[in-house]
Amino acid sequence: MGSYASNTVDYTQPSATLNPLTDYASFKKNTLWRKNQYTATASVVTACSPGSRTNGVGYLSTCLDGDATQNKCPANSPVIPPSVSTAPCSQKGVLTAADLMWGSSYIASCRYLTGTAKVAVADGKACNRIGSGFLYLFTAHGAIATLYMVIVLITLHGYKAWSNPEEDVVGGGDQFYDEDEEGTNFGLQPPGTASDPAPGGVHVGSKEKDFV
Repeated sequence: MGSYASNTVDYTQPSATLNPLTDYASFKKNTLWRKNQYTATASVVTACSPGSRTNGVGYLSTCLDGDATQNKCPANSPVIPPSVSTAPCSQKGVLTAADLMWGSSYIASCRYLTGTAKVAVADGKACNRIGSGFLYLFTAHGAIATLYMVIVLITLHGYKAWSNPEEDVVGGGDQFYDEDEEGTNFGLQPPGTASDPAPGGVHVGSKEKDFV
């Protein structure tokens, strides 16, 4: 721990409460150990007290940054033995090491994956939105298929509604004309022809002339 730190603060060695082989990935145990070190430091610098915070967030070794007359470590002072020369800087080195161990435990415990999963599966979050998106997309495709069938049916009905019944050919031959043995054309004119004497009336003449 360093002679300067042990002279003023009673820190707990990690090996006293943590098994390096089994507790390295125990984020909860490492969080508690780190909190105890800050609580011990608070006996000389109250700003380092974690208070009632149990999740390890909200306090850092920067609580010891400041003027030497306030039992704090001045900026740019060494905190690693044997270069450290003051108790506050030695204490900051201990807390900094505790922060690093705590961060490593967070990674080893895969706590970040658990946190991410909790956020993803929460109501209204990513998983719910993905499920809703798939449902809406599936429904949209079903609606598209239904509307397409409606359009096809309307198209087929429209063709039958707008087609000319006089165009139906019975027994073959020209749908507007019938020729006798001498080649004279007898038959109906195309619908809408002004020279047609009456609907369904007989007209004699050439095909070319009738269409003009």
